[in-house]
Amino acid sequence: MSRSSPRVPGREIPPGQQLVRSLRRRPRLRAGLVQLAYVAGAVGAAVLTAEIQAGPQVNAARTSNLLFAVGGGIISLVAVVFSLLFLTVQFASTTLSPRLNLFRDEPLVWHAFGLFVGVFVFAMTAALRTSTREQMSVVIPTATIVLALAAMAVARNLQMSAFSSVKVGPTVREITHRGRAVIDQLYEQRTAEAVAPSTPAAAREEVRWLGDDGYIRQVDVQRLFDSAIRHQGTIQLPLRPGQYVRHGDVVFRHTFDAADADAEDLLRHIEIGPDRTWEQDPLLALRLLVDIGLRAQSPAINDPATCRHTIDAVSGLLRYLADRHLTIGDITDPGGRARLVLRAVTWELRRCRPRRTHRSRPGHSQRGRQARRRPR
Repeated sequence: MSRSSPRVPGREIPPGQQLVRSLRRRPRLRAGLVQLAYVAGAVGAAVLTAEIQAGPQVNAARTSNLLFAVGGGIISLVAVVFSLLFLTVQFASTTLSPRLNLFRDEPLVWHAFGLFVGVFVFAMTAALRTSTREQMSVVIPTATIVLALAAMAVARNLQMSAFSSVKVGPTVREITHRGRAVIDQLYEQRTAEAVAPSTPAAAREEVRWLGDDGYIRQVDVQRLFDSAIRHQGTIQLPLRPGQYVRHGDVVFRHTFDAADADAEDLLRHIEIGPDRTWEQDPLLALRLLVDIGLRAQSPAINDPATCRHTIDAVSGLLRYLADRHLTIGDITDPGGRARLVLRAVTWELRRCRPRRTHRSRPGHSQRGRQARRRPR
């Protein structure tokens, strides 16, 4: 069910337009590309420094042995550091939540591995490039030592970050911080009463997902809004970011003409992956906090203090939401016509029927007492 977009009198930018500007699909940098950039930079730097002939020179044979030793030591450092990190991540996943991906998605992990490989490639390339010479520039060993020290500093920061990720306090604080960032991005302060926009037209066409199953990670609201304006129609999203999509599920409904409808163009504006992400999912922080609290309450861990800590964090996020406009479902154009209808998270409560157990079944207790009194 669609919700009205809050329209505050006196604003230059309507809230719907501001939401369109903020909810853009952010491109993800692949870890492999980042590390490849480090390797390419290391090769280029080694080739350029090897050609330096001016300035102080050192013995090439002895310095090459130093470079080979630094390269071998970096490989050993990589093996030790990432072995410890693997154990740390496994411990955090077992103790806190298997859906907790704070440390896994930390850019420091990508850059650390890229820097380690870059130092190794620089040392090896420079050593091989100057191995047939009698002299080499002092810039090469100096740069190698500086890079090795930088790699050790990054390794220390990486280990400190990993150790913090297994502690309850820093983890809950980071989850709460990211949850508030998503709330600030999606919901505005409650400064006036919401005014309902015009009722959107009934959708005529459906677009179904034909790829692999997964969670909705991001929706490019900006491009969808532009597409709706261009076709003078309305686009409806029956699912929100964070929900699971199966093969054949409806992900878009629109009022475009059949000749103008392009399902592939709409599907390019939605990202679906194997797990949930932080960018547009306001419930992910609550989900992770609940996971940590339930796992702390299990008989295997039995940590009431951690459970209370997560309850306090959940109540803090809810209080942070209390003075926000949650009715952001309909995004209108400057003329007041609904162009994009989102399924937003609101304060609406669902009535749940209490589950009946065997103790609550009529006559169960009487039959139990009669069975106990029956002579054997």
